[in-house]
Amino acid sequence: MTGSLFALVLTVSMLTGGNQDVLLGVYDTENDCKAAAEEQHVKAECYPLKGVLDEHPAGFTVQM
Repeated sequence: MTGSLFALVLTVSMLTGGNQDVLLGVYDTENDCKAAAEEQHVKAECYPLKGVLDEHPAGFTVQM
């Protein structure tokens, strides 16, 4: 995807039930995002930022 930013997102499973997505960073390319996940030693996913914002507009916008 040319021109897209990528979000590094970690999904945390809560002991009380449910999941919470945590935005760890925003990167210029998918490769940069994957490299950051590897560097941080996390099993997180890289998603196009537009898709993440469409899915969680309020929560992620506030965190950014």
